[in-house]
Amino acid sequence: MASADNNNMSIEVYQPSQVWETDASSPTNAVKPTIAADANPANAVDSTTTISDNNNADSTTGWEWRWPEIKILKFKKTSILLDVRTELIKEIQNRLGDRNIELFRESCFGAYLNYPKNQVPGTVMHLMISQQVIKEGADEDELWFLVGDKFVRFSKYEYALVTGLRFGPTSFDPNEDCDIPTEGVYRKFIDPENKFSKKGNEYVFVLDLFKNPPRHLKKSRESLLKIAKVLFGHDLFYAIDKRHMIANWLWVLVEQGDKWETFPWSAYTFQILMMRMKNAKVKPQDNYHIYGFSHAFMHFIVEDVPGLADIITPKPKHKCVHPRLLKRLFKEKAISLRVLEFFR
Repeated sequence: MASADNNNMSIEVYQPSQVWETDASSPTNAVKPTIAADANPANAVDSTTTISDNNNADSTTGWEWRWPEIKILKFKKTSILLDVRTELIKEIQNRLGDRNIELFRESCFGAYLNYPKNQVPGTVMHLMISQQVIKEGADEDELWFLVGDKFVRFSKYEYALVTGLRFGPTSFDPNEDCDIPTEGVYRKFIDPENKFSKKGNEYVFVLDLFKNPPRHLKKSRESLLKIAKVLFGHDLFYAIDKRHMIANWLWVLVEQGDKWETFPWSAYTFQILMMRMKNAKVKPQDNYHIYGFSHAFMHFIVEDVPGLADIITPKPKHKCVHPRLLKRLFKEKAISLRVLEFFR
């Protein structure tokens, strides 16, 4: 494995501006994400706290590029497909009545009703992913990038800081609790005969049902709200392409009230994004997908990579916004010679 000396550069670690104080255990790198007891964002500490000793890179820190063909990757015309669908936010605002909108705002996803329809520049994300390195001593739930002469870390800490979503324990296991209740909203209004049990256009059907609800669904405000929550979790945070069915466990969890609200969304959705970014098919090709809440990664690098924000985002009007990714919009035409030069 190459060292910083071997690459003739002096490497520093760029520390994020704030981290969480405790860490009970790390999310696993399982094929299916699992939930672990984890750090609570309520335990925030000041920005001078170091993350861990092994993050302090020096001239002896070993590292290598994750994709050695980086020079080809970085500047080949590539389309990265991000499956976060923020257009659902406007649909929810238009379709739910005032009372349901109020209830949605009080829910765990409520702050995201203020998330603007944001055209995250996929090419910038591709350029950043191309900078990914394998770093000696890194934890399994960390990604490291080399930008200029600085190492940048993206982990569950940064993800929680940017998204404001919850870590913590839960008694609900998405890998086990998958039996959709017969009296729930899914069986009543969407698939009473189990016709979507294998494949098909289930997602498109559910979205159309929400946009154009029949009279009996309109009368059931609670059911319409549940469908909105499931679509929101699927479109923004799970964020897989439209050909995939909505995960059964979302329909199970939404029927369990408080468990939906206290579910550690950050722990679970971070693992989805982490696995996709680690295993991204980044090679010279026309396009590739990144599933999961990729916007969180983009907002993080804008916050923590010096100089990048000046190129791709206008200056935010407000500094103190929760969650933090609500405070920035990306420029419509973010890709320019300045961006390409930034990543050379």
